[in-house]
Amino acid sequence: MPRTPRDWADLEQELHEAGVSPSVIEEGIRKLLADARGHQLAEASNLDTDRRTSPAPWV
Repeated sequence: MPRTPRDWADLEQELHEAGVSPSVIEEGIRKLLADARGHQLAEASNLDTDRRTSPAPWV
């Protein structure tokens, strides 16, 4: 189940309270976003490949 913006706000607050520096939090956020974007691109690529390798529906 994906996290909601409220979940992320709570997590960020907990990290601040635990003494994690803002730069480390931001670095982690950037990595998570990049990973998520990479997964989206991979899924889109797989869908495109599936379409190209599947026979046409009228065949």
